[in-house]
Amino acid sequence: MKKRCRIIYNPTSGREAMKSNLVDILNILERAGYETSAFATTPEPNSARNEAERAAKDGFSVIVAAGGDGTINEVVNGIAPLKNRPKLGIIPAGTTNDYARALRIPREDPVGAAKVIANGLTLPMDIGKAGDKYFVNIAGGGLLTELTYGVPSRVKSLFGYLAYLIKGAELLPQMKLINMHLEYDGGFFDGKASMFLLALT
Repeated sequence: MKKRCRIIYNPTSGREAMKSNLVDILNILERAGYETSAFATTPEPNSARNEAERAAKDGFSVIVAAGGDGTINEVVNGIAPLKNRPKLGIIPAGTTNDYARALRIPREDPVGAAKVIANGLTLPMDIGKAGDKYFVNIAGGGLLTELTYGVPSRVKSLFGYLAYLIKGAELLPQMKLINMHLEYDGGFFDGKASMFLLALT
């Protein structure tokens, strides 16, 4: 039985690099023995998550998240709750690609990242859970954690990482300490903080 691969890509991520590289990526994965298809996410909430869950339940052996950290997070949330999870491939095509940086996946070369998947290189990775949400990179709360969602896609496409710095500078005057009660395995924190981060990378 032929292996199947589903690429879930965000057409507006980063500088829209996936649009110009998609045909080459499909060819690389097909030559590696995968029956490969692609799904472009939509503005509908949870578009990538819903497609990842659907594809996993349909028996795809590899699901590729092609986009930024937000796309990867959505795909992870689609497959993490399942008993039988497919392998996760990553093609960085976002603005910062922090998770891909941690895994040393080529960040400026979507075709090169597809070759990593085609070569079958895999790493076991932890999946965190905060409340009812899963994460593989960082989960956080507090004012500056809104930063990544507060920058419009078109601004990120124009200015790249600089867009986050501008938005961060805009939010700095609003920074204040708040009371936090955090419970985690083996302990708790009670005190004031402006934000918290749970990091796996």
